[in-house]
Amino acid sequence: MPLAAQGKTDEKTLLDCIDKMIENDQYYQGIKEKELKHLKRQAYEAEDDQTRLLFLDSIYHAYSAYRYDSAYAYMKQGLELAEKCHNTYYILRNQINRASILSVRGFYGKAESLLQSLNPDEMPYQLKQYYYFTYAWLYNYWESYAKNSDYAEEFRAQKKHYMTLLIQSFNENNKHNVFYQYLMGEYAYLHNPISKESLNYYLKALKMSPAKSRIHAMSAYGIARYYKNTGKFDLYEEYLVEASVSDGLCQLKETVALQKLAYYIFKKDASNSKRAAKYIQHTMEDAQFFNNQLRMMEISNILPVIASANQQAAERSRTRFLWGFIGVSIALVIILILSLVNNRQKNKLKKNKAEIEEQNEKQKEMNAQLTELNQQLVETNIKRETYMRLFMDISAAISASYQITANW
Repeated sequence: MPLAAQGKTDEKTLLDCIDKMIENDQYYQGIKEKELKHLKRQAYEAEDDQTRLLFLDSIYHAYSAYRYDSAYAYMKQGLELAEKCHNTYYILRNQINRASILSVRGFYGKAESLLQSLNPDEMPYQLKQYYYFTYAWLYNYWESYAKNSDYAEEFRAQKKHYMTLLIQSFNENNKHNVFYQYLMGEYAYLHNPISKESLNYYLKALKMSPAKSRIHAMSAYGIARYYKNTGKFDLYEEYLVEASVSDGLCQLKETVALQKLAYYIFKKDASNSKRAAKYIQHTMEDAQFFNNQLRMMEISNILPVIASANQQAAERSRTRFLWGFIGVSIALVIILILSLVNNRQKNKLKKNKAEIEEQNEKQKEMNAQLTELNQQLVETNIKRETYMRLFMDISAAISASYQITANW
């Protein structure tokens, strides 16, 4: 379910979605590769050139926002086959494909020259729309490249011109599809960046498109851009996340939404520098994977700022960790010293206790000896008293005997 359909979401939940998307990037890339492999098998097994041209074009578009070299190779293969079998429709379509992929890669002058060599009046309805769309997006990329230069406004005017031609080329039957709703959002935005009309078109396109689609990602980014221009930054962040997640699901390697999100959360709060560095590094890897020169140039302008802040934050964290480690080490040393002192005191107490116990034992022995001596003294005294009484009795008897003898 799209994030936008889940109501108001807190920032942590939003950024957790981005973290999960980045974590699962290899999984989504595997799905993309399986889809490409299936298309390639269909092209190889095609029964005729017309069918093969159809699948080669599908492969090109699958690669067009995924990997430049492969997209260019399949465009070239399709053009060669179309020229070989004289298929005018696919010759023109692959020429426009070439201009489109060259503009994404950064070869703006070559793309413009190629488009100028084509005549839209000779094109069928769908090709004419594709032609005007490619022209408009060429100048969109060129304007971004020339940002803050004297040429930016000129490229913006050219984009307006070709967007007008593109909108006018739609017939009534096709004005209800999702592509038209998105283009009307872009058209309204070009004329007034804070137009509520542009927001309504983008919202309609977002609801009409599945999360795993390029239109969904582009519509979400358009909504985010509107909210930024109107100062509603919470919603700006929310729809940047929506666009970034959609980019990840589709494996669109332009990832401008994630690039903007990384810079926004960094500027919002410097404590987000680690997360912002992770996001901006991911966008650089995507840009390098695709070989998108414009995105690499844009990212290289902000990557050092975020990376430097992240490094400083890491240094501060290491410093805090170091001081914490020193504090803990000092505490451990103090505890160790106290433990040693405590052990010494315990050992001393044990020794004193042993000595006291030994003295107590000696005292007990002495007390026992004294008790024994006292008992012996008592017995001796008793014997002495007995002997004295016996002596006195004998003496009295002898004295009485002397008196009797004398009387005789």
